[in-house]
Amino acid sequence: IPTVVKTNILIRSMGPVSELDM
Repeated sequence: IPTVVKTNILIRSMGPVSELDM
């Protein structure tokens, strides 16, 4: 699994930071 995907999942878990990811 690419590191980017891993980070994306972690960011989604955090919630509020998901906006920053997008």
